[in-house]
Amino acid sequence: MDNEGTPEATQASGDVQTPRDNGEEPSAGLPQGADGAVAANADEIPVEVTSNPTAAMEEAGVAKPQTFKNKVDFKPAESNHLLDELPMSLENAEKDWDTMSKVGTWGGVMDAGRSLSPDLGTFYDRFKTDNEVDQTIELAVNHKAEELEKQGFRARLTDDRLQEQVHAFASLSGIDPAGLLGILQQAGEASRTLTAKMIVVGSLTAKTFQDASLLAMRRKLGDYSQFGSLEAMEAEIAKRFSLATTLLKITDEIRSQGGRTLRANRGKPFDPSLFEGLGKDRFYDLLAEAQGNPIKLKMLADPTLYRKIMDTVNYLRISSLVSGPKTQLINIMTNGYMTAVRPMERILGGAWQAIRHPVAEASTGAGTALIKENLRQYTYMGSALMDGFGQAVKAVVRNDGLLKPHSSEAFGPQATWQVPGTQAINGNYFKPWDSLPNILHNSLSIPLTAAGVAPRLLGGVDELVKQTVYRSKVAASAHMEGVEQAVQSGLKGKAARDFVKSYVGQRLDNAFDAEGRGVDPEALREANIATFQQDLLPGTFGKNVQTLISNDKTQLVRLILPFVKTPTNVIRYGWKMTPGLNMLQGEYKQMLSGAMGNEAKAQAVGQMTMGFLFMGSAAYLGAQGMITGGGPSDPKLKAQLLATGWQPYSIVTENDDGTKSYTPFNRYDPVALPFGIIADIQDAIHIMGDDAENSPELQDAIGALGTSLAKQFTSRTYLLSLNQALEALSDPDRSGQRFAGSMAQSFVPFSGFTRQTSNDPYLRDARTIADKMMQVVPGQSANLPPKYNWLGQPVLNRQGLWSDDNGTLVDMEVQRLGLAGYPVGAPSFKMGSKGSEVDLRAIALADGENAYVAYQRLSGKPTPNVRSLRDTVATVMGSRAYQRAPDGEAGTRGTKMWVLMRYIGKYREAAGKRIRADKNVRDALLKAQRKVVDHYKHLKQEPTAEQKASLQGIIDGFGAGSK
Repeated sequence: MDNEGTPEATQASGDVQTPRDNGEEPSAGLPQGADGAVAANADEIPVEVTSNPTAAMEEAGVAKPQTFKNKVDFKPAESNHLLDELPMSLENAEKDWDTMSKVGTWGGVMDAGRSLSPDLGTFYDRFKTDNEVDQTIELAVNHKAEELEKQGFRARLTDDRLQEQVHAFASLSGIDPAGLLGILQQAGEASRTLTAKMIVVGSLTAKTFQDASLLAMRRKLGDYSQFGSLEAMEAEIAKRFSLATTLLKITDEIRSQGGRTLRANRGKPFDPSLFEGLGKDRFYDLLAEAQGNPIKLKMLADPTLYRKIMDTVNYLRISSLVSGPKTQLINIMTNGYMTAVRPMERILGGAWQAIRHPVAEASTGAGTALIKENLRQYTYMGSALMDGFGQAVKAVVRNDGLLKPHSSEAFGPQATWQVPGTQAINGNYFKPWDSLPNILHNSLSIPLTAAGVAPRLLGGVDELVKQTVYRSKVAASAHMEGVEQAVQSGLKGKAARDFVKSYVGQRLDNAFDAEGRGVDPEALREANIATFQQDLLPGTFGKNVQTLISNDKTQLVRLILPFVKTPTNVIRYGWKMTPGLNMLQGEYKQMLSGAMGNEAKAQAVGQMTMGFLFMGSAAYLGAQGMITGGGPSDPKLKAQLLATGWQPYSIVTENDDGTKSYTPFNRYDPVALPFGIIADIQDAIHIMGDDAENSPELQDAIGALGTSLAKQFTSRTYLLSLNQALEALSDPDRSGQRFAGSMAQSFVPFSGFTRQTSNDPYLRDARTIADKMMQVVPGQSANLPPKYNWLGQPVLNRQGLWSDDNGTLVDMEVQRLGLAGYPVGAPSFKMGSKGSEVDLRAIALADGENAYVAYQRLSGKPTPNVRSLRDTVATVMGSRAYQRAPDGEAGTRGTKMWVLMRYIGKYREAAGKRIRADKNVRDALLKAQRKVVDHYKHLKQEPTAEQKASLQGIIDGFGAGSK
């Protein structure tokens, strides 16, 4: 696809050479003093280093690239004659047009295992005016018409090839395909020329746009080596896009030839006016995202009203979800971990290479060099952090990254238009107050900016980490190169130090373009990985999901999966850190094999080493009872455990007073995945209990590992949301309202903040959608009834980065029974005889209290003069009879659960009598009983004559009547 290595590519790059590719010794010609010593001032040493691409082009005599605009001038090349190049260009363009018309995008072409022709290259350099474009098209049309004449062309409706080309051209030009086909049939002798023009203009327009889109994707990936600089590449993209719009104008001639019979159908696919006022980076991102499909670009640049509403709604939801202080803190800690550990992983990998391959290491020193460079990166992190802080503040104000704009999910969803409130806070914050859409946009901007503070802060932290990693990575690499050059030049002492310092400074200056964007591909990749913002790999599950939610027809899925790239990259990184499991990942195997380079191989070894470290630590903590897994899968059993203060995926420490503190680790990715796998394996083996003795150990281990992996992957946030949505669809009666309530709650502004900072002492029982929303409104949650545990006591609301359990004998024993699979269930919300039950949750007592809430409360203490159920159960659990009883089901006489349920049942029976005494409950029970009686009375009624006749008719119809 590329022209790298060709004479044309060399010419396009402006013959700009760097110290790494010019074949010269960078230290040649160093000035020396009178005593032969090398000059100490590094500024006076004419050592070639990587310079600013634009400056390098100017020094080389290459014209400075134009600033971005939709229309550029084209300059004719002085290479081959057009007639020599035209046939092959037309053939490639038509072939690609045919392929893209069938598949849709170049991404789809690659997925289908097909290929596209190379970029037309110097063909685009032949034009400097629209007149030259017209002359070339005329020449191409004559060439194509002659070709059609040789083929015996006739415009027939039955010609499938012609039908495809007509529809493809119609989608480009925005005219009616049926009318166009009719014009071609009625044109007589002119049909051949008209068809040739349609094919030439259509194929060249599509090809030009396709090549511009592919270059835009290369720009997004940071690959502009073919052109020498980012600015030169952008000029080439603009050149292709401008030519495409110029070619598109020629379709108006075909429209005018058809007169009124050839009516407009869809409008132009990529009218340049759609991009007026659009930022340069955003334009190139849209061009890349369109993947060579001009219709898709139009939809991206000018989305429908529905898409705009969904973008705004999704932004509000994301803002609410990430508004919690715990969420912000975990983001800081996760990014801090990645910043600190990524170089350490390479150090460990480099050490492993040096130890395992001493002979190769002695000759190449690759492992030692990796160790030195990454140790050096740590020394540059302090200054990089300070320099990056100012950039992070700018990113918050701009609501977009500076190092690599439009690439971070942290700033909220990458909408296809400017959602109100997401614009930069500067002098251009408001649009002109000259139209109703602008007035509406400005009116929404201030409240939405306030609501979107959280994603701005989240994005600011990500930008700070990116800047720190990027700058320290560039500086460390430059330091190693500078030291090597200083040694080769014979520099020592202060002269060497000054030279290296100067070299590093220049490399850092040249690592950014004029707008502050990073231009070092390797360092950019490292910065994105450190914040989990690297692009998803084509063909992977995450990439397919990302493609799905970007479709206009599947916008509702975005509400279920607001984040895709970040959680997918988090999971993939945790996967790489899990020994054994990582060998199932294609990318990791490539890294480990060395196919992606020596540094990637060292990174893979370091990731596995860190994984072993964390899994070993988890195994030790688990053996000491200091770590919890995911707990039981049964939601009721899990709720019972949570009510005691137990927490899943937590490190457990025991306090002096006997209580236990739980510090959750499940959100501290990527460490959580290998850590959690070990915790879940131990949970699964514990639950197997005695069954483990009756089955092969290998089978138990495999079963435990399978359970662990299932829990780990389905518990990740965005897979959990998807799972809950599927449950709601499959069982709407049981799960639908709960899922809808959770979704509605997430749209309440700052719901994450209010939920994580709530000072309500109890968890509240929110059953309806309105209740769920009230739960996160300050001051309103107290109006909801509290949740009760099986002891009839309100469940405490435990907030913070860690929490304590209740610390009593009863709670510890209930935790043990629950983890062993013997839960103590809450009182049933149904009351009455079988067939005539009533739902206590739907009944209010005479005093206004909910009947089921009162029943749960009274189950813990039916009357003021009776001991509480907790005290009674504590006495029972301390008895010798209970302690000697075995574990088992409540229905098995003599087990611990059987003993407990005898007392629990008496308390619930007493509570039930008090509830039945309420007039409203009595009336509901009587009404249910009467309904049953009436039903049975109806069944016993003698059928009417009409009913008998209908029944006899059915019997006779089946041939079973009396003969």
